[in-house]
Amino acid sequence: MVKNILICTDSMGIGGVETAIYNQISAMIKRGYNVIVTSREGCYTRKIEELGAKFVEFDFSLENNFNLNKINKMISIIEKYNIDEIHIEKFMCILTMYPVCIIKEIPYVAYIHDGLNATYDWYIYNYDIYEILFKEFFKNANKIIAIKENIIDYTSKRFEIDKEKYKLINNGIDFLENLQISICDKKTKFLCITRLEGEKIQSVKNAIDFFIKYCDNTEEKCILSILGDGRNNEEIKEYALKKNIKNYTINFLGQSVDVLNVIKEYDIILGMGRCILEAISMKKLAIVSGYNKICDLVSKNNLVNMVKSNFNGEGEKSCELEKLIKKIKKLNYNEIKEIVEYNYNYAYDNLNIDKNIYTLDPKEELKIKKKDLINEMYLLQERYIQKKEQALSFENNVYELRKICDEQYSKINELYRALEQK
Repeated sequence: MVKNILICTDSMGIGGVETAIYNQISAMIKRGYNVIVTSREGCYTRKIEELGAKFVEFDFSLENNFNLNKINKMISIIEKYNIDEIHIEKFMCILTMYPVCIIKEIPYVAYIHDGLNATYDWYIYNYDIYEILFKEFFKNANKIIAIKENIIDYTSKRFEIDKEKYKLINNGIDFLENLQISICDKKTKFLCITRLEGEKIQSVKNAIDFFIKYCDNTEEKCILSILGDGRNNEEIKEYALKKNIKNYTINFLGQSVDVLNVIKEYDIILGMGRCILEAISMKKLAIVSGYNKICDLVSKNNLVNMVKSNFNGEGEKSCELEKLIKKIKKLNYNEIKEIVEYNYNYAYDNLNIDKNIYTLDPKEELKIKKKDLINEMYLLQERYIQKKEQALSFENNVYELRKICDEQYSKINELYRALEQK
């Protein structure tokens, strides 16, 4: 019997997590599973349908309570496609999917793609239902997939989760078979791949600084292209304009769902996270431009540690730009070939998506105590109602005080006008 797997995420747009999910879907379909994806539409929607997956549009909006309409809608989807197993990829989906899994008694896999501990604080601060929900969600998951060891350490301690429940799976990539990859010794075309917003802003600024310094130290004509988009697009463009006083060539390419074909046209790739893995799969020199520093070239000396940090530079020393530039300029064809071939072979053996996806074994499908968990959901919902009533009461008090203040303000103005007339 073929297993029907539901994958839930907030959007299938541009991003490292979205690309990782796309590769995950591809590998699951190759294994013979039926895959159904629920999310908002995005640029990857058509591509996942071309793989053979079924896409169902669904809006996992953030709220501070359980939305019964969304829960019922999702139950209808699950019943329609006879879902056997659910993979919950983003925290935004928890509010809908956790109750659904309990009500329908379906085993689920929780994913922690985000390596930033502050993410949990953001959710709890803005939607305090997550203060309880995170713990219950992780505690009752059949398996928790994490991409880094320190994520396991942090979440297991913070939410009191048994480490046996976790599985460490490296960020994997679908290596394209029969892909013609040529290695060259040119070092003039640079590509920075990133999301132009949030915590990634400093990373792309670091890449721009590195490129300008590189151009200052070479007579060759170089270009930097920035692939990606985001809310801070204009801020990055202004930064590049301000820093690039010698008018070196910096292009903004926007977003693309065909990243590998873009990478193919460049010599050196800068960025962090998944784009470094994509560069390695295309046998390109790669430099990690981390959250606050430029790290060394990815090579035999640091590759294993880079994989452990998901290529974000965590634990790596900041690299002096002058030394790094000299190292790159000295590289000959054979040295480049040795670096990229080693990186490629290691990634193919260890980070191939075919070896880095997870589905539940029947022995791991734990029984969910439906009655107990529904009671907990009820308490959470009651808590929300009480808080809402308190908030309404507070708003009413503020409204009454504002009326009093407005009345007193009017009286003061009348007195001032009377004084002016006298």
